[in-house]
Amino acid sequence: MYRLIFSVLIFVAGLNCFSQNHEITISMNTRNDTVLLTHVFASDERLRLDTAIVLIDGKGVFAGNRVLPKGLYWIVNNNSKLFQILITDNQHFGIEADTTDFVHGVRFKSSRDNDIFYEFIRDDIQRQAKQHQLREQFQNAADDAERMLIHEQFQTIGFERNAFIQRLVSQNEKLYVSKFLRALLPLEIPEPPRDADGQVIDPDYVYRWYRANYFSNFDIFDPDMLRTPMYERQLKEYLTWFARNHPPDTVCVELDRMLHKVVDHRELFRYMLASIYNHFVSDENLAARDNYFVHLVDNWYSLHADWATNIEDMQSEADKVRHSLVGRIAPPLDQLLILETQHFRAAALDTAIKNDVHAGYIVADFRTYIESKYLILIFWDVNCGGCRETMQSLWALYNATHDKGLKVLTLQTLQTIPGKGRWIDFINDNDMFGSGWYNGWVIYDQRWRDLYNTSVVPIMYVLNDKREIIFKGRNLDLNWLQSFIEATADDI
Repeated sequence: MYRLIFSVLIFVAGLNCFSQNHEITISMNTRNDTVLLTHVFASDERLRLDTAIVLIDGKGVFAGNRVLPKGLYWIVNNNSKLFQILITDNQHFGIEADTTDFVHGVRFKSSRDNDIFYEFIRDDIQRQAKQHQLREQFQNAADDAERMLIHEQFQTIGFERNAFIQRLVSQNEKLYVSKFLRALLPLEIPEPPRDADGQVIDPDYVYRWYRANYFSNFDIFDPDMLRTPMYERQLKEYLTWFARNHPPDTVCVELDRMLHKVVDHRELFRYMLASIYNHFVSDENLAARDNYFVHLVDNWYSLHADWATNIEDMQSEADKVRHSLVGRIAPPLDQLLILETQHFRAAALDTAIKNDVHAGYIVADFRTYIESKYLILIFWDVNCGGCRETMQSLWALYNATHDKGLKVLTLQTLQTIPGKGRWIDFINDNDMFGSGWYNGWVIYDQRWRDLYNTSVVPIMYVLNDKREIIFKGRNLDLNWLQSFIEATADDI
């Protein structure tokens, strides 16, 4: 049971600058083997070695002429995590550990922080044992009334736990342990102010309060909180929440605000920037990932990340996608050729027609030529199996939603005579013709390759009636997109 608690409570401190060294004595029964003092960093589950000692008759000393970063450390033996200790400003203390019980059998000398921390751990283990019993009772409950009663008891334990943590924090505000225990408390969102009739005065009050107080219990701008797996979780939860409620441009402004607060703390800035980058840029299904990528490269990596060795590659990649970001007007397609249904039908019977790469009519500006509430622009290669599958799925989406304002412009990227023949055959075989379905390509002007970053296909762009890009991606969820189109069909 205590292992579950420890897995949740892995804290390791941030940097500190004091002149004193550390000296931590340890006694663990009578044993002669090596024990390690280790820590984790942010979300990295791998333990990082601080120092190692050999116990003689169960006794040893972790000592050195440097200050350990404040936080929680693992005592490790034979790659097994034994127990944790809290390192604070006071780095001269002793530990006595009974190897038969690394929860109730651990005692400290001259470390009030650790005394309080283990008071919490022991209390929490008892509460988890009670909740485990309640879960079993819930599964075997006779009826809904009994389940409701058990649920209330389960919640009561949670409320009591929070109250216990709050009491420890309030009674020990000056101690380092209070910072970590406070991080376990949920935010208590206040009720919005109401007028005399009970009506909410400010509908945005809860949102503004939540945003302003999100890190009240866990301060991600505090370097002491960096070395904890909770750090990245707290950061990403906030980024996910904020991005869900704001457009990409507003999110980028918020990212700037956060990064400016830590830019002078090299290690904290480096980790926050990398975490933000990984959160927004690594997910290829995120519609605005290129927006965040370009913004972070232009404003942060290029200007501040002197440790990065691939800046030029990042800048080059940013240049490939900056013309087709979500929220921007889709770039033009000069010399766009659209092939009519009659051409595909005739080409199936006449090789000369099939090999004519100049057939079709030129559209000066597809953005105004095709009128619709939504327009999907897809670049694809008939030789690409994934492209063909995507085209078939898109054809199904078009048939399901064309009466709700969707039109589709497909653009073949393979520009050879054999390629055109295979394209003709595929469109004919799948009967992909409709009044709002356009089959075309651009063979006279190749700028579209850079404007729409078609180095890898298929890639789709979803445009609104203003021809702004609202979604883009190589693996768009078409089922979700169908739901979106149907849900907004009647919107003005």
